[in-house]
Amino acid sequence: MKQQQITLLICAVSAIFAALPAKAAIMDHDVDPENLGTGQWIYFLSQATNRLGGNVESVTDIPSLMRFYKKSGIDFVVVKSGTGAKLFPTEKPQFTKELVDEAHAAGLKIFGYTRSHGRDVPGEIALAANNYDLGADGFVIDAEAEWESHNLKDGPQKAVQLCKGIKQQYPNKFLGHAPFPIISFHRSFPYQEFGLYCDAVMPQAYWKSIKVSPTRMVEWMNDEWNAWHKSLTPQFKKAIKPIAPIGQGWSPDSDRILDPVEILEFVAALNNCSNSASPTGYKGVSYWRTDLHTSGMWRSIRKEKIGDASSTPRELVSDESSNRTKKNSANKPSKQAPKVVESPNDFVMDNDHPDVSLIGEWYTRKGNGLYGEDYFCANTTGNGSITATVVYRPLIQNPGLYDVYIWYVPHENRSTEAPWFISYEGGSEIVAVDQATGGHKWHRICEAKPFSPGSEGFVSVSNDTVERGKVVVADAVRFVRRDNVPVRTSANNK
Repeated sequence: MKQQQITLLICAVSAIFAALPAKAAIMDHDVDPENLGTGQWIYFLSQATNRLGGNVESVTDIPSLMRFYKKSGIDFVVVKSGTGAKLFPTEKPQFTKELVDEAHAAGLKIFGYTRSHGRDVPGEIALAANNYDLGADGFVIDAEAEWESHNLKDGPQKAVQLCKGIKQQYPNKFLGHAPFPIISFHRSFPYQEFGLYCDAVMPQAYWKSIKVSPTRMVEWMNDEWNAWHKSLTPQFKKAIKPIAPIGQGWSPDSDRILDPVEILEFVAALNNCSNSASPTGYKGVSYWRTDLHTSGMWRSIRKEKIGDASSTPRELVSDESSNRTKKNSANKPSKQAPKVVESPNDFVMDNDHPDVSLIGEWYTRKGNGLYGEDYFCANTTGNGSITATVVYRPLIQNPGLYDVYIWYVPHENRSTEAPWFISYEGGSEIVAVDQATGGHKWHRICEAKPFSPGSEGFVSVSNDTVERGKVVVADAVRFVRRDNVPVRTSANNK
């Protein structure tokens, strides 16, 4: 009996460890996916060697570039070697053995990368093989919108074919992929399949382009990847890999100038991140792109040390949590919208709530029947791609089963299939809402969904419908815990 109990205990412990993500192994050339350090991304080598875009006078050729990197605390460089399956540039490829040798001579790791299209998988496998054969320490698949379902058929199968094809030839060579950071915005992207075979993931966490603070970027990305990890079925748990985000190293335009201190804030947020989605913490970071860094940005990059919190004190992290309130104090219901008497079990997030995030081009509208002062509108794309998203991320104080409602202003030009996405503990779902009818009241989009304490769950709406000339509306979202009194709803609730 005792032996039987011991056997059962061993089996139980084994099952627990089997469900955990495996520890990343040290790859060939001593590449440690869990501890990549600080990296740089090179697009055009000719621009990098030309005084780093005019920002570093001492860099005039490849050897001086690599010496500068080493002196600046850089551990690895990622160089564009292809576009799809084609070498880059096609006339005179810039990823060469000489380049690799110069990086190694300076004590740097060097990876090639391609902007993957997925249209010629055997060709992309051959491109990666060429990089490895030239002596590269690794290869990164820059897979973005081209891999989403509206652009590529059978994306998950092709992702397996691509990554498995590379790993079968080079099982102990480093392979990474660089996707978008907000998983819920790219629901058809094959994150699981890339994750299974790659050794690390390098999300493009460009906070200035996304229009959030560096701290919010880390918080948002971390929440997204933690939620995704929890949603994985046992067969995909091995897709959980070290996360080494790519940070913003340029100013998108004259209205969004990057302050060099934002780089320090970004790394500080990574170094001080609690409940890190990266299994062993954030110990890798890199920057796009090298020839666009100003002298001030270089000073910040030299100062930060990923994985070493002492180099980026906690004080550098902005207090995003101070914006989170127990209820939405920003709600200002109009005459047409009855005021909700809020509590931790029944609360509203209007579109101007501090924890509502906008991505892409939205414009505001006023009028009758709205909730609060105004609401957001975005034009549909007509091809199923996403160019605008609003995310409502509630701070749940009392965990439990919640009904979720939306308030919107109907009109004949509204989308009849506005895609509302609900992410809750253990799952998610999409609900298409006809915003041309109904409205002016609370419309339930889901019921009895489990929300855990904190801010991991969220609700979002995007403009990714195939309708042309229509408008998606985002006004207010209401969360009602199931043991509360039911609210008045419209007749066509789902």
